[in-house]
Amino acid sequence: MKENRFKTSEPEAMLGFYLAEDFVDEDKGEVVPVTRYELVMERGTYLDQDEISKLMFHMQAGEISEVEVTDVKRSARPMGPTNFKPWKVTAGVNSKTVVLLLYAKSLQGALEIAGEYLERNYSGGYGFLAVQGFKDAIFIEKTVSEEPGEDVFGNEEPKVDRSFYQVETTVLWIFDDFETDRLFVVLAKDVDEAKGLVEDWVRDYAQRERKRMEGQGSTGMDAYKRLGMDFDLSVKSATKIPCTATVPMEMSRDYYESHKEETEGEEDE
Repeated sequence: MKENRFKTSEPEAMLGFYLAEDFVDEDKGEVVPVTRYELVMERGTYLDQDEISKLMFHMQAGEISEVEVTDVKRSARPMGPTNFKPWKVTAGVNSKTVVLLLYAKSLQGALEIAGEYLERNYSGGYGFLAVQGFKDAIFIEKTVSEEPGEDVFGNEEPKVDRSFYQVETTVLWIFDDFETDRLFVVLAKDVDEAKGLVEDWVRDYAQRERKRMEGQGSTGMDAYKRLGMDFDLSVKSATKIPCTATVPMEMSRDYYESHKEETEGEEDE
């Protein structure tokens, strides 16, 4: 169905159509640090006689000269970036399939961060095959470092094959028997090594959180005491998943920082 969309200042032409864009009246009074706007009418508003009368009032006041209308109701609108969430991006690089796990604030951000990673780490052409939200998980970037060695006969030890594991865990904090369940993705040779890497991550996390709470003067809280005690970590499930690499969180942060600077630069112009 073809959309009939046009701009008009005639009330007769508006009748029975929908407002195609938000009508926002800017406060033109004194200069303030943050520009103030008043939402007069939302996009998707059905223009009957009452709504048209409101628009005509603003037209007669010289605040607008025309509005854009459409015969298709459009009420939904894209959301801006929210918080970091896990994403899975599948790409074809030459003849290979590459599966990346990363953090982004939107689908578009996930694609651009994945593209940045591919351009830095691969050569040749690439194209995106699929992108989808991933489970709420922590991607552990730390891996087990191994120096090449020799066995007792002087032979070079074979290279250890590692896979990405999706590990569902329960952490029991000894201080007050408080339990937390979390999902991790980690590169390991087996479940035992995966568990050890998760335990290392939890210890590092506890230290970081305690320092943060010390800076806030929150050392009297149970959470602060809890994180200073030992814990028991149990693995509820661990399965291998198809994954080529996890994109460093730093790359995701750099992406949004650079886009923030670009946006601020545009506003300054």
